[in-house]
Amino acid sequence: MIFAFLISLPFWWGINFLAKNLKDYFFFNFYPQASLSILEIKLQKPIRNFKIENLNLGAKSALALLIDQNQNQKILYQKNIDQKLPIASLTKLMSALIVIENYDLLKITKISKKALEQEEEIGKFRVGEEFLVFDLLHSMLIESSNDAAFALAEIMGVEEFVSKMNFEAKNLLMEDTHFSDPTGLDDEKSYSTAKDLAKLTSYLLKNNPLVFEILSKKEYPLRLADGSFHHQVLSTNQMLGSKRITAGKTGWSEKAQGCLILVAKAPAQQGTLIMIVLGAKDRFLEMRKLQNWLYQAYFWQ
Repeated sequence: MIFAFLISLPFWWGINFLAKNLKDYFFFNFYPQASLSILEIKLQKPIRNFKIENLNLGAKSALALLIDQNQNQKILYQKNIDQKLPIASLTKLMSALIVIENYDLLKITKISKKALEQEEEIGKFRVGEEFLVFDLLHSMLIESSNDAAFALAEIMGVEEFVSKMNFEAKNLLMEDTHFSDPTGLDDEKSYSTAKDLAKLTSYLLKNNPLVFEILSKKEYPLRLADGSFHHQVLSTNQMLGSKRITAGKTGWSEKAQGCLILVAKAPAQQGTLIMIVLGAKDRFLEMRKLQNWLYQAYFWQ
């Protein structure tokens, strides 16, 4: 019996070797651009489906980042992710971080005349009106009110507030980012990159989830500090409520053009997707292209 077993070993070894090589052969012929070993590919989900061509977006910059259940990150799409660009109201994500980490959210603050002098009239605020910081945070993020953003910065002092924004950017290793105001107005000294914004977004999701909890709301009844109704805050994010989309922040200015960050549930419970589009003529169209491509260009199971 032992002799027969030893005699059969070369045969079974040959069968296994052939099977492995056939598996490798069919895999790398089916995925001609794959360069990883079979084991490495199995460990890096999702797997790229090279039958789907690369995506060519019209936006100046774009990034899709997957964060799995263990906080591991993988870039699934990138275009000019290190290009410094104006980001318009995406700036308010950093403003929200400074507010949450430094303010009592139940503090009452007044709307000043200077706050009302900011570009746009979203919110229809009036001088002297009093609000909870928590409520102004909703106005700043959901309807992207510059007045609310400036009013929140005034609590600390606008100059110190912006200084903290830049200090926090350095802490998060956002090396190609600088802020000149809390709102995101066009300014040569205010810029960021898709790569840096992904760092900020991933940090907020992990450490300050309230920001994207607020940004998941389509509307919010804004009230004065005395409890009386002021106005209904409506989201500027047209894609909110779309398949898998959980939250997002919009931005637009003449120089920045359309900017958008979305947070979505990845297919097959693979984690969280952060999708960023900067400098787009139609930010929602470009984002839909990116989202659809991601679902088709990868094997998620």
